[in-house]
Amino acid sequence: MPRTAGCITDIVTAYRLLAAAPGDAVPLTEIRSHRKVSRYTQDQVSASLIELWKQSPAHVYLLREMNQKTLTKADHAAAVVLGDTPKHKLAIQ
Repeated sequence: MPRTAGCITDIVTAYRLLAAAPGDAVPLTEIRSHRKVSRYTQDQVSASLIELWKQSPAHVYLLREMNQKTLTKADHAAAVVLGDTPKHKLAIQ
């Protein structure tokens, strides 16, 4: 089983490849399905996303989709829950 540090590195790499510019919000469905990240389990990616956010809260954002009607089943499944709020996007500055 890959370590969290490796998963975090792969999440950041995937984000940089998918985001048009630093700070852009990328859906977690895209992050999770990226070839660098898809080899990890759902739980490993969720734990790594939360750890990444905790390490750099001023630069890493897990964002809620405000228009919940636009979310698909895949979006709901890819979400990371912080507190009681599902987060559907990642932004890194």
